[in-house]
Amino acid sequence: MKLLNDQRAVSPLIAEILMIAVVIITAAMLAAYSYNLLEHATEISSVILQIEGARVGSSSITIVHMGGDTISSAFTVNASAPTHHLNNESVFNVLEVRLNGALFAGNATLNTEAIAKPEFEAGDELVLQLEDPLESGDRISILFVPSNQVLHWTVVV
Repeated sequence: MKLLNDQRAVSPLIAEILMIAVVIITAAMLAAYSYNLLEHATEISSVILQIEGARVGSSSITIVHMGGDTISSAFTVNASAPTHHLNNESVFNVLEVRLNGALFAGNATLNTEAIAKPEFEAGDELVLQLEDPLESGDRISILFVPSNQVLHWTVVV
């Protein structure tokens, strides 16, 4: 009868089970969070981009995806303004265009329309309307943000 009434071991056993459960749940949450961060952190292995119209006095440039890998999540689509040209702050996601090191400022269209899809794939043309005309020596670069990989760059001559 004394063995059935002895409850000293119940509390430490329950505490250990709860501690193991907390560790397992924490590990699962950390793994899910890490997987989400690493999902877009891969490098683009093969993409061919071309910058057209990068000459002195030009007020727009066109970035053409000539082939290779599709850049998933390249743009953030603004569903509230599907028929308008979108400003750079609401356009770029994992793809960035920099002019002399500064993030592009101006309006952008994809295939002559507002940006309505997040992917940048073969055949797509991204037209950027610049605030100031290009000058000799201006540097244009296209970056894949998660790996800070330069996909294409040019200097205006």
